[in-house]
Amino acid sequence: MQDQVQRPDGHREQQEFLDTLRMTPYLEVRLGTTKLTQGVPVEKGIDIMLASDLLYFAWNNSYDVAILVSGDADFAYALQTVKNMGKHVEVAYFEGGISKDLLNIADNHFLLNKGFFNSLWVGKRRPRKRIFKRDNG
Repeated sequence: MQDQVQRPDGHREQQEFLDTLRMTPYLEVRLGTTKLTQGVPVEKGIDIMLASDLLYFAWNNSYDVAILVSGDADFAYALQTVKNMGKHVEVAYFEGGISKDLLNIADNHFLLNKGFFNSLWVGKRRPRKRIFKRDNG
């Protein structure tokens, strides 16, 4: 998480991003933990949490499509296991950070580059939807 005191703009943008994710239907936001290592925050246990969730929820038939947002090759075995259970698997990744193993396993994949995000919420406010009622009388 961005530090609110040291990086107020980064913190605000991160909170807007997380709020948008939290309002997305059928999407659960789960944040990991961090520990300071030589004064630098380092994520801990995220890979195991994500792999466990992929397998647990696939086993319980809680989803049909798994979308992994990572390019880390460490997820290849878990993703292949999920696919072997009959689930459709997709991978979303950032440039320069994708394992060929994940690309080979995935049924579909998406590059998350600047063009992908331009039409989304980053730095923009979405206009409100207008609802028009039609008079049939």
